[in-house]
Amino acid sequence: MTKKFILFPKFLFLAVIVLFYVTNSYQNRIYRNDYLNDIGRHTRSLSSNYMKWLSPSQAEYLQNMIKSNVDNEKIWREMISLYQETEGKQRHTALENLNKLCSLINFELVDNSALNEKKNIFKKDLENIQFTFESYAKSHPEDAKPLCHEVVSLYNDIKDNSLTDEQMMWLSDPQKMEIKKIRDAGGDHWDIMIKIAEYIVSLSTRRRQEVSDIFKPFCVTQLSRLLGPEGFERLKQKYESSSSTDEILETFKSIIETLKTEYQRNEAEHYGLFCKKVFHIIRYDPDSLLTWLTSTQKRELISLMKNPNVGDNELYSKIIEFYEVSEEETKEDAKRIITLGCKSFIERMLGNDVLDEIETKRKNNTHPQILAYKLVRYASEIGDENGRDIARKSLPICKKIYLGFNKECECNGHSDTCDPETHKCLNCQHNTYGVQCSKCLNGFHGNAIDGDCHQNEVPECNCNGHALSGCDYHGNCLECLNHTVGVNCERCAAGYYGDPLQGTAEDCVKCPCPRNIDCFINEHQLVQCKYCPKGLSGITCEIDESTNSLNSETKEAGKAILTNM
Repeated sequence: MTKKFILFPKFLFLAVIVLFYVTNSYQNRIYRNDYLNDIGRHTRSLSSNYMKWLSPSQAEYLQNMIKSNVDNEKIWREMISLYQETEGKQRHTALENLNKLCSLINFELVDNSALNEKKNIFKKDLENIQFTFESYAKSHPEDAKPLCHEVVSLYNDIKDNSLTDEQMMWLSDPQKMEIKKIRDAGGDHWDIMIKIAEYIVSLSTRRRQEVSDIFKPFCVTQLSRLLGPEGFERLKQKYESSSSTDEILETFKSIIETLKTEYQRNEAEHYGLFCKKVFHIIRYDPDSLLTWLTSTQKRELISLMKNPNVGDNELYSKIIEFYEVSEEETKEDAKRIITLGCKSFIERMLGNDVLDEIETKRKNNTHPQILAYKLVRYASEIGDENGRDIARKSLPICKKIYLGFNKECECNGHSDTCDPETHKCLNCQHNTYGVQCSKCLNGFHGNAIDGDCHQNEVPECNCNGHALSGCDYHGNCLECLNHTVGVNCERCAAGYYGDPLQGTAEDCVKCPCPRNIDCFINEHQLVQCKYCPKGLSGITCEIDESTNSLNSETKEAGKAILTNM
């Protein structure tokens, strides 16, 4: 008996040990399966979004190392060496990509001995799986930690100087999807800035100014940071003095050249490209419209320019004269050059929306006078004087040759004069208005193009004597009085009854119903409430059902007493 009792604790101890190892083995198997399954989701190797920063030759170099079964640690070290050689945009893209990679790593494995022991158990399992940077980083967090420490720190600096989602709320849904695709493909914030700049330039003048106001504080902050206080102040003075685009860009270039490192110069250049679009510092040369002129014609123009007694109008007239007298083939070439130049002028100075509008109207055979008016109006909305001056130099040639406007003053017989600047008809007669007096004024109808505009007939104003303010344009009574409502004050207001058509102040009388309930005249010509509140009845809710019920009970009780006597 004693011997059996001694063996039992030993057996129990052995069972506990076996159970511990079985349980631990089961947990390890679950951990390994989860880990390997997770790795299986990232077997794209160098096509992974985490390595988009590599150049084609660098990617091919690392891919060959993987195919040749080079030691995994050596491949990882080689990737770090390539990262350390990056600069400019490649460095930014690398930081964006590697920051995402580092976010996948559990660095607790480095410092937690229990977890670290489990991790070591499965390193052998990973040796049979094709190398990926994701799998290596996850299984060797101690190797990834130094790189990730640097990457996360530098990336956070970049993030502080990147565009925010709030600054991109104005984008259309398709544009937001395009930005998302850039991010998903591993693009960095410089790629996004380039795309946003494209969107800004494509906006109409007015909308572009509104959107630019969102980004101007961002540009001021970034350019101040990159160029330093003195450099930024120098650039600011150049911009505010209405200097030419070339002068501003030349100043910016000279400031960049003073920066110490190539990285600083690249960064300043990228922010400069974006902010140039925000502040609409876009190079457009009106002389591009004149490249078709012969050498003799150019010399003649230069001679006219030097003459102080010759104004701009004379110069433009001379250019158009050169165009008109050109031979057929030369004229066709000139028209093609001018058309392309004018489209470029509209796109860069006024926006893609305006160009689309002008082009659509041209194809729909809109009258050139209307096109010229629109072009002048949009050009007048350019924010800075320097830009408006550039536009003024392009307008005469673009109106004449691109739009086919020959200074017509077509007002459909309702005016004889047009504004010499805007080309809009002045003092439209016969109740008309518009660029060509082609529309009828409010209150008039007809065809302003083929005839006249006639005053609309004023409808009869009949308010049955219940409105002192008369009627509106459509004949509806204004401010019905005496508790009446309706187009002609022909009905009693809610809570009143009577016949408003009698035309007296007493036509509508308050309903004798509780709680302002509405009423009507029933088939017996009696006033009846539309409904009664709970506990009341009668055609005017005059019967209190609770009192009536009490009286009935009293009568019944009296009858019973008399019966029993």
